[in-house]
Amino acid sequence: TAVVDRCATCGSQLDAPLRCSRCKTSIYCNRDCQKKHWSEHKRLCRPFTALDQERSKPRQFKERTCRKAYASFPHVKWVPCATRQHPDVPAPNLLIMLHGTGDTEAGFAKLAASMAVPGMETLSLRAPLAVPYYDGFSWHRVFQDDGNLIEPNPDEKRRVDSLQQTRKALHALFDELHVDGWHLRGIFLLGFGTGAIAAIDAGLTYQDTLGGVVAMSGGSFLEEYNALDLDTLVTRLEWRQKELPLLVTHNPSEHGLPVEMAVSQATLLKAWASKVTYETYSKPGLLKTQEEVKTLFAFLSPLMITSLHEMALNGEVEEVARLEQLNLK
Repeated sequence: TAVVDRCATCGSQLDAPLRCSRCKTSIYCNRDCQKKHWSEHKRLCRPFTALDQERSKPRQFKERTCRKAYASFPHVKWVPCATRQHPDVPAPNLLIMLHGTGDTEAGFAKLAASMAVPGMETLSLRAPLAVPYYDGFSWHRVFQDDGNLIEPNPDEKRRVDSLQQTRKALHALFDELHVDGWHLRGIFLLGFGTGAIAAIDAGLTYQDTLGGVVAMSGGSFLEEYNALDLDTLVTRLEWRQKELPLLVTHNPSEHGLPVEMAVSQATLLKAWASKVTYETYSKPGLLKTQEEVKTLFAFLSPLMITSLHEMALNGEVEEVARLEQLNLK
């Protein structure tokens, strides 16, 4: 059966389709249909490159994307998507896990396995900074060399400088993943504690918009910036991705950030970023209640790339058209 080109907006059969000049995949009747579809299409549209043809080869894709180490993160753990029908083809979405202070990539890999998010592979990272007198790691400096806490204040640079180094490492990782074939709109970050701050910081300052960020019980930025007004805060932190979807949550903890401070920081973040959801929970811990899990899945689900979206992004236009004709969505 011959493949029929159909408009991505209205579904009309096309003899001479208008193709998106950026991604070369979505097709339309005319400019009006293209404009109507842009609000949905812009989340997935990215420039078509020479690599795209290679990315559509399933087994090679799997070998290239499930590497054991990256230049900026030599210690990682992959958690395969548990519900994938074809194990040789990666799920179209990637969840990058950033553990809390004193933990390792192994602990968060277990959490990812228990979550088993459909349609999503998981990459658990080890933070770059060893914690003195502990076996774990952190995303920015928390302790002095003698094991005492570094007290945050406007003149304190050790925490700030170390977080900026982590930002550079995460940005380099995003670049590596993109070259390996992951679509940036399908990359999500989930961080806890210091990992939450690192996730927000890296996501808001990256050159392109990622799929979304989940930040749990770490606040929205370092306490060193608490006294700044919004304009100064945005400038100092170099925030640029105003449209990045963010889920910021907070659970009570004896040694963690006070709820009042978490709310104050989230309020400032919401005043600048356009897609922020903030939730406060009464139970300590991480994803301990059904409410927390439901909120997480409700945030991720509408943002994730579907299989058809991924096929279109990979240039498999004819196969997408065939499946759409059969109403297999």
